[in-house]
Amino acid sequence: MAVFAMPSLGADMEAGTLVEWLVAPGDHVTRGDVIAVVETQKGAIEIEIF
Repeated sequence: MAVFAMPSLGADMEAGTLVEWLVAPGDHVTRGDVIAVVETQKGAIEIEIF
């Protein structure tokens, strides 16, 4: 298991709300996979592995 650090949401955004987690514990993920959806002031953002 690895540590997940929330990426920067932008210069003017300090917070986001996790609205959907798309992978289960133990699932294998690779670069480019979308793992979560975060709601921000500007709308929903898909978070992908990079």
